[in-house]
Amino acid sequence: MIKKLFVSVLLFLAFAVSLSAFALDGSIYTSYVNKYLWRGQILNNGPALQSGLSFGTQGATVGVWTSCQQMASPDLFDEVDLTAAYEHSIPYVDFLSLGLGYISYFTAPYNYPYLVPSQEVSITLKSDVISSPYITFYHSLDAAKTYDYMEGGVSYEYEIGELLGGKTAAGASALVGLDLNQVTYDYVEMVKTTAVTPTILGINLYVNYKIAGFTVTPSAFFQLNLDKYNNTSGARLYSNNSAFSILVNYDFTMGDPK
Repeated sequence: MIKKLFVSVLLFLAFAVSLSAFALDGSIYTSYVNKYLWRGQILNNGPALQSGLSFGTQGATVGVWTSCQQMASPDLFDEVDLTAAYEHSIPYVDFLSLGLGYISYFTAPYNYPYLVPSQEVSITLKSDVISSPYITFYHSLDAAKTYDYMEGGVSYEYEIGELLGGKTAAGASALVGLDLNQVTYDYVEMVKTTAVTPTILGINLYVNYKIAGFTVTPSAFFQLNLDKYNNTSGARLYSNNSAFSILVNYDFTMGDPK
């Protein structure tokens, strides 16, 4: 399974390169987070080192993302995700773009011969007008469960100026999540229901410092729980929470665009 996925990613990448005269934009990055939050859920209430590598051209992008020691387990990587995406502006309404995405989530332990990753597809509509609004719909391909999720948000960045030879900008973004089929239990009436449920309201504050191809980004994320229900175990899926991180990213270009 994992070999087939890597081959598919490489074929996708080779096709993308052929469309742009063998020119690729690349990015390699690593970040430290004090807490691993995923769509408002706490996947690890402790520190993790999360890194990735991506290549893109003509709106097509492929990448790999890893999270290390998020569960303090003996595995080197607790999670490895493979991603692919394509984005293009909509004809006659160039301020709007449509994006398609795919992601495979591999989590430890890695029993490779029998590994079946969790897979997900997404579609995103976004605009380049002020505040850069977007909305994304996620759909799980897992046969064992139904999971549909929506997220919408806005962002704004302001250039501060030069500092020690580099450019500095400050930014803020906000998002809101919606679980389209959250399963809940009423333990008094003994009734199981599936409902559309707001999850969190999140706000991210950050500063970008760019120099010599590198970007250093410290950020703080705060979320407000919007979910009034409990999950099937009787516990809350979401909570008021916060997380802090610092990311170092390096952008590069391979090839000669023509």
